[in-house]
Amino acid sequence: MNAEPQEIITSDKLNASVDAQVYFRVKNDEENVKNSQYAVNNYKYQIVNLARTTLRNIIGTMTLKSANSERGMINAELQKTLRNETGHWGIDIVRTETQGDRSPEDVQATMNKV
Repeated sequence: MNAEPQEIITSDKLNASVDAQVYFRVKNDEENVKNSQYAVNNYKYQIVNLARTTLRNIIGTMTLKSANSERGMINAELQKTLRNETGHWGIDIVRTETQGDRSPEDVQATMNKV
């Protein structure tokens, strides 16, 4: 699932455009299949919203520079949070990948000069 691009304000008050891919599967035993249908309303929609909210929480505490350089940490924290929150829905979060940690063009130009 693609967690659509969103603008996130970093702790140094700069904007970054970030989206993510979330790879997941419904666990294949009967109880978990039922949980994916009855324990949550539209698990695909909820996973995307949870991923977007979690990304805002993680990146909002970072500077733009650290958000750009610590993608592995962001992915790990995102995956950990999603796994914890979706486990009782019968969902297994396989992998997360952040994409497009893009800053506005004027900020990119300034960073390139530095």
